[in-house]
Amino acid sequence: MTAVKAGMELAEIRIRPETGGVAAFPSRADAEVQIAGLDALASLALTQPLRAVDAEMLGRPKRASRGNAHHSDFRHFASRAWEQRLRLLIFATNGLNVFAVGLLIQVILVRYADMDHITSYIVQTIASVQLNFLLSRYVTWRDRDVAFLGALAKFNLQQLVVTGFGIAGYAGLERLGVNYIAANVVVTGVLAPASFLSSHLWSLTDRAKDPQTTDPQTTLSGHPQDAWPDRAATKRATGPSPQRVPPGPTEASLRGNPTQLRASGKHARQHAAVDALADLTQRRAKAWPVPVAEFSETVVREPVTAAELPTKVGKYRQRRFSSKIPVVAAVSFLAVTLWAAVHYPPMRYLVFVAWMVPLAELALLVTGQVWFRFRYREAPAGKFTRLIIQVTTAGHEHERVSEIITQIRDYRLEMDYQIWVVTEPGSRTDYPLADLVLTVPLDFSAKSAKKARALEYSRRVRVSMGLDRADVKILFNDDDVSLTRGYIERAFAADYDICEGIVTPRTCYAVRPFGHFAISHADDIRTHACLVYCSVFQGILNRPVHVHGEGMTVTGEAEGIVTWDIPLIASEDLAFGQWAARAKGLRWGWFHEYAEVTSPWSVRDFMIQRSRWLWGDIHAVRHRDVMPFGAAVMVTAKYIAGVVGLAFSAAGLYLRATGRIPATSPILSYAKLSILSWVGVIFACGWIGAGSATSARNDNSRLLAGVLAVLMMPISVALTFAAVLVPLAEGDPRTFRVIRKTRSAP
Repeated sequence: MTAVKAGMELAEIRIRPETGGVAAFPSRADAEVQIAGLDALASLALTQPLRAVDAEMLGRPKRASRGNAHHSDFRHFASRAWEQRLRLLIFATNGLNVFAVGLLIQVILVRYADMDHITSYIVQTIASVQLNFLLSRYVTWRDRDVAFLGALAKFNLQQLVVTGFGIAGYAGLERLGVNYIAANVVVTGVLAPASFLSSHLWSLTDRAKDPQTTDPQTTLSGHPQDAWPDRAATKRATGPSPQRVPPGPTEASLRGNPTQLRASGKHARQHAAVDALADLTQRRAKAWPVPVAEFSETVVREPVTAAELPTKVGKYRQRRFSSKIPVVAAVSFLAVTLWAAVHYPPMRYLVFVAWMVPLAELALLVTGQVWFRFRYREAPAGKFTRLIIQVTTAGHEHERVSEIITQIRDYRLEMDYQIWVVTEPGSRTDYPLADLVLTVPLDFSAKSAKKARALEYSRRVRVSMGLDRADVKILFNDDDVSLTRGYIERAFAADYDICEGIVTPRTCYAVRPFGHFAISHADDIRTHACLVYCSVFQGILNRPVHVHGEGMTVTGEAEGIVTWDIPLIASEDLAFGQWAARAKGLRWGWFHEYAEVTSPWSVRDFMIQRSRWLWGDIHAVRHRDVMPFGAAVMVTAKYIAGVVGLAFSAAGLYLRATGRIPATSPILSYAKLSILSWVGVIFACGWIGAGSATSARNDNSRLLAGVLAVLMMPISVALTFAAVLVPLAEGDPRTFRVIRKTRSAP
């Protein structure tokens, strides 16, 4: 009570009339006294260490002693080290853990892989550096804003220099007859301080943040935004922002809790709007609601300022350099691994592992199919009452979108459903068979951009209509995808919060010109990924590795929990799926039905499409507000495993051709079985691709398509590999580039 009375004497209790909340404000007199006292303290305080007293103040000359200067420098260094004592302790602890893991790796390589001491030390050093980086980035220097890929490249470069001296020292100790374990201990103890200082002062420093260089009209990657309005002008056009309620839980902290998320609206008027919409929904239980007029004035959060966007700040040359870091790191890593696989026999075990991957993928495929046949859940009748099939388009493919809508109408679906089209300003809106056509306003503002921005707008329209409910499902579709009747019915009946099926290039599959023919077979790998990985990681583990937006189906409640309001330009489906997997109470599902996509019509369009996907994934991996850390690790591991596996498989073919892997090697028997399993799965992908009902291909044609899919695999793999390296070499496009979806499109 004494503390309360004292506090009451120093503050006046006032009521905020706009919110009804209670807030404590210091009285004017007390505030002036406190400020004056703080100014006096600031004038007395010293922010630098005390210097030697000036000789003129003592009235006689005095020469600074060299010993005193060294002593002062030592005290300054000691004080700086003491300030970093916690970081040093964490660094030392992580260093001991990394050292233990590296030593274990070296012992295993020396004793069980018959590797010499020098080679085993190099291998364990490479593994230890990557583990050390992860611990340094996310534990030791977790308080710093560091770009993941840039820091990874600089950290590896710094460790390459540091460990270069370490390897030289280790080799010298080895020649002196020192035991290899003792030599490892000595070298690590000497290089640890150098590693800490280089990390602290260079590789893991904060990114520069200069608000003067921030352009309010920029994209997420820092370049001028094309075709999007000035955010300041948008804010002026919409008028003053509504009064804000007292600070409470943020939307990000309430992921997975729809009740609190709904109750913690940012505007006082939003609560009334939500209540009114709930009442409207109850009164129209058997009828589809209509969008609330001017819903953006009541439900939409205020425009996001440029300061809130995760834009990269700095000179253009610096951004250009950072965009080249991934390709340099990837090529360097690939070259080192290939060189090691060819010249060091113990590394050939990784070649054998790569050769066995198709057998493991066949096991995953069988597991996923068995799970779907026996453990897949369908919702009881009446659990889901309405379905929204939404086609999101940039407006360039009016005829194709009309064709998709007509095809869906011809199915005569039995559920209560609507077809929505979401398009951009200036596009045609004459879709007579669509139930609702939404044009995203130019002044609509969200954290997301391009397609994700359009998806967020449509979500907020559904909120205004009271369709953000657990009994409503939304099936998202692109303007180049035909959905089979079985896909729509299975997606609606699936008893999951988010689910999807198999994406396959069935539309105009493997037809002329040759570029489209080859790319269609390259897209067989997408079908392969759905059959092998999505069936297990989505359907069983609830941790997706791949997520495709074509045919993704979510409940209205799940969409409201995750939202599309994520700071990104591309890969919005991957980010949404990863957040949904980690939201409390949401469950992923997978089913065996087909969404029939259209492959790009030229190699140039193929590279543009893959560049958008790749750099969208890189952006998501680098930013924790776009993708969680665990998901980022999985996506990164997917890319690394794919590239490294392909490289080691090719290295194995070279070793077999040169006789370094003899014909009598027992691993070749298993390798032949692995090749057969790979051929079987790829043949199935070609058979599925040629199975579209609209193309009316007979079984003989599908059989030929399966054989061609197998024969085209070298070209398909080469195109897929090039679709990673070429976009990396070209750099981040920093925009959402679209491609033509039909052969006759411009």
